[in-house]
Amino acid sequence: MSVMAIAIISVLIIFLIISAFYIVRFGTIIIQVQDAIEESLDLLDERYASMQRIIETPLFHDSPEIRKVLNDIRMTRDSIITIADSLTNVGDQIEIEDEPEEE
Repeated sequence: MSVMAIAIISVLIIFLIISAFYIVRFGTIIIQVQDAIEESLDLLDERYASMQRIIETPLFHDSPEIRKVLNDIRMTRDSIITIADSLTNVGDQIEIEDEPEEE
């Protein structure tokens, strides 16, 4: 083999090692983010169930402040559902965008 071929192969091997390092690094980061999102979704699900129990409890006081707090809890509950839906649909949106369009 010529010196030029050895130099090219050496450079390509160095690039391969660097690429493999970053692929493993980014893959690990993606897995950690996915785990954090799953844990967050579990926590949101628990909070949603707790808020749902509070909302279903009948109120015996017709104070405007209590009604406002109850309305805020309802809005927060709806926000939790919206956030959870947007987090779970991120992967679906990426897959849909990657599919070729049929004409």
